[in-house]
Amino acid sequence: MNKGAVANRYAEALFELGKEQNTLSTLDKELLVVKEVFTEDENLYKLLNHPKISKQEKKNIVKEVLPTVSETVYNTLYLLIDRHRQNIVPELVDSFLKLSEEERGTAKAELITAKELTNEEINEINKSTSAIVGKKSLEIITVVDPTVIGGVKLKIGNRIFDGTIKSKLERIERELISNK
Repeated sequence: MNKGAVANRYAEALFELGKEQNTLSTLDKELLVVKEVFTEDENLYKLLNHPKISKQEKKNIVKEVLPTVSETVYNTLYLLIDRHRQNIVPELVDSFLKLSEEERGTAKAELITAKELTNEEINEINKSTSAIVGKKSLEIITVVDPTVIGGVKLKIGNRIFDGTIKSKLERIERELISNK
């Protein structure tokens, strides 16, 4: 079975447990920290995958590097260690977060603009766009990129809504070149 499919199974089990215990938002936050620690610390990855380090030592290492996560997260990580699956943690977190977003009716979005927008402007974009993509709301991360000249570009998953002046100018340029 491939890594993604295995990660999905564990994520679904953890998600159901989180729903049952009404702790999805807490698990979201904790798992983001777990993913960050697991992906940014190469030494941790090497230690947790080293065959000569016992399972109990690996569990102690996890407890040491993640001192503030809940028992549910610890138990999940310990189960992965017991089953030699600690290498799927980043994929498990991604799968869990997708399930959690679907449950809440939200999606992550990247909003690219030429200048900083006010909270009111961001909220208006959120309201109008979330309905279009069938979500209750969007978790918008803003990025200022002066090269867009004006307008906005919104990325939601694999969908892109591009209303920037830069893209319109590029479209006009392509049309002019093709009409020669």
